[in-house]
Amino acid sequence: MEEGRFRDDLYYRLNVFSINLPPLRDRKEDIPLLSRHFLAKHIEKEGKHIPKIGSDAMQALMDYHWPGNVRQLENALSYAVILCQGEEITIRHLPPFLKEPTGTSAELSLDEMERRMVLIALEESSWNKHEAARRLQVSRSTLYSKIRRYGLEKNAGTG
Repeated sequence: MEEGRFRDDLYYRLNVFSINLPPLRDRKEDIPLLSRHFLAKHIEKEGKHIPKIGSDAMQALMDYHWPGNVRQLENALSYAVILCQGEEITIRHLPPFLKEPTGTSAELSLDEMERRMVLIALEESSWNKHEAARRLQVSRSTLYSKIRRYGLEKNAGTG
């Protein structure tokens, strides 16, 4: 607002009631409930039957420090649902940043995670862009711009 990029009248209209919510890393007890919620949301979207998150995967979710907060948790579960072909999310379905030992600097950026998710959706849909866009819940034009942005090609690997 001070920089003139946000209308002050709108700020005061929105600032009637403030809710302070600590970051996810400070409320780890919410992770199982949020994880089940996001699992249900994404299996419905994907039309899959994955009734549970395995104990190894849940432990990895609980151990992570979540710098991207709840949105990063949701993205991780969306990624896992896309990869999972069975009836249980295991650690092998989770994004690579959750499989790294804690304390390493090998975490993925949100851009890299998005690039991998786009590539996985494209590969799992045999590069059918309409289907990949549906899976990712984006328009085809958004998908095309992400393909260009990340320089994705049909023979590109997920690594």
